[in-house]
Amino acid sequence: MAKTIITTTKAPGAIGPYSQGIKANGFVFASGQLGLVPETGEFAEGPASP
Repeated sequence: MAKTIITTTKAPGAIGPYSQGIKANGFVFASGQLGLVPETGEFAEGPASP
């Protein structure tokens, strides 16, 4: 089984022994993310566009 760890610096890093996401056998498994601003670590206010 091939698996790829998915990570980005545009989202808060994982706090604990898990990855931001894993791709395996055609599936993508993503961990839950809080609405934090990566630069400040504070909660974002309102919806945001990518």
